[in-house]
Amino acid sequence: MRHTSYRGIRATECPAAIHVAHHFFIIGFATGMLGCADLTKVSEPDVVQPPALNSPAGSLELRAGAVGQFANAFGGVVIATGVLTDELSAVGGSGSQFAQEDMRNVPDGLSINATPSTFPYAELQSARINGLRAIAALQVYNPTMRSQIAELFALVAYAELIMAEDMCDGVPLSSVTNDVPVTGEPVTRLTLLSHARTLFDSARAYTVSGDSVSELVAVGSGRLLLALDSVSAAAAVVYSVPTGYRYPVQYSPTIGPGNPLAYDIYESQSVAVSDREGKNGLAFVSSNDPRVVADSSLGAPVMLASGVEARLIEAEEALAAGDANTWLSDLNTLRADSMETQVIGLTPIADPVVAASRVDTLFTERAFWLFGTGHRQADLRRFVRQYARPIESVFPTGPYQYGGYYGTAVDFPVTGERASGAECISRGP
Repeated sequence: MRHTSYRGIRATECPAAIHVAHHFFIIGFATGMLGCADLTKVSEPDVVQPPALNSPAGSLELRAGAVGQFANAFGGVVIATGVLTDELSAVGGSGSQFAQEDMRNVPDGLSINATPSTFPYAELQSARINGLRAIAALQVYNPTMRSQIAELFALVAYAELIMAEDMCDGVPLSSVTNDVPVTGEPVTRLTLLSHARTLFDSARAYTVSGDSVSELVAVGSGRLLLALDSVSAAAAVVYSVPTGYRYPVQYSPTIGPGNPLAYDIYESQSVAVSDREGKNGLAFVSSNDPRVVADSSLGAPVMLASGVEARLIEAEEALAAGDANTWLSDLNTLRADSMETQVIGLTPIADPVVAASRVDTLFTERAFWLFGTGHRQADLRRFVRQYARPIESVFPTGPYQYGGYYGTAVDFPVTGERASGAECISRGP
């Protein structure tokens, strides 16, 4: 059985753990999700029809469903991108559900015998649609909930940013007309990034002074600007984000498989943390680095955005500006800041002096700090696109551990329930 769905929800307003049954179908209506006082209630029937959502309470249900569907999609992203890169390896060789991604053999998926990609494209589209519907409902029925509207705009932007980072050119942006999903025209990576940037701007317009959602928007905007190779602008937008800031995507085993890494490593045992995969992979296991943590708890969160990411963006800007002293200081300050990062045992790194080696060090630090958070594939593609590294020098290559050889894929195709026959405009970094 292919495992690509990780269902969970982040408790933004409610401090207690959430233990409510979710029921989603393809356009993402949810049940059982009202206010904090109603978290233990499950409404009937299982599928709420659209008219029942046209109310203040219904708009809250839509919001909860949207956040839950994003968590579902994000879990799939963490695993699929980890397996395609050097973070994770499929267990069991050709018999594994993740074998084709692990071998970097991911065709467009339109042929009769093609195996669908495990990348959660359909889930990301559902997360987008859920978010947009919830935004519209909140704007009508709960317009004073500006922070929640801002958060939804940010999550929809993240869904589009992730697709731009990890998928081929040619992603159709689905929409909803009269509660019916409609597949849009395929767009390029740059168009998708531009659209996501507009959504982050909308999120920023709804943020409230002192609201932590502003940090989520800032880090997401910085990440998007890195994808556009605008590192100076990226550093400027994340400057005010505290190092200790975290936005966790929360998972609960009571409403689904739980934390994606915990489930696939410890429960299904379908993937494992990689070590020097494909000749040039990083030593995620043998380095014994305390940042490489695969928590066995199914309820553990996964960070979507953090202040650590903000500091890494600033370090990259310093390096791009030719200021190696600030770059090294930024990295070592982060390694020493155990109070904010909650990571102990890291020692200072030395300046490798050579320009190319400094870039290598930067991306290695990003790989360890952001391990298991869905960043690695985007970084490797940037490594190729923006730093002119050969593809086979950064992605796993050569003989595959279970026989055969690694393929050439660096992205995921348009497949799944929302593909509607779409195919990639182009494949590559």
